Amino acid sequence: MTIKDKNTQNPKPKGRKSADKPAPAAPPVKDQRFKERWLELNSDVHSALCYWNDLTQKYDGKMSRDQEQLQEIKSLLKDLQKKLTVFGD
Repeated sequence: MTIKDKNTQNPKPKGRKSADKPAPAAPPVKDQRFKERWLELNSDVHSALCYWNDLTQKYDGKMSRDQEQLQEIKSLLKDLQKKLTVFGD
């Protein structure tokens, strides 16, 4: 019979094994808040894009006030030019 040295024996692990750990029941609160914020941001961007599309369809082909005024001024100048050419002849 031989006597085994204590140092050569494999010590048993202390504490619980990793397989004994219970699975987490729910994601951490931080991850849940991040997900909620991400969904809210996504919703806001989607709403803004829809609003932008609605506005561009509504005003497509319409002139702005500045453009309308410019067209009116151009037409007045053309009328004035015609009257001046008639007066000059």
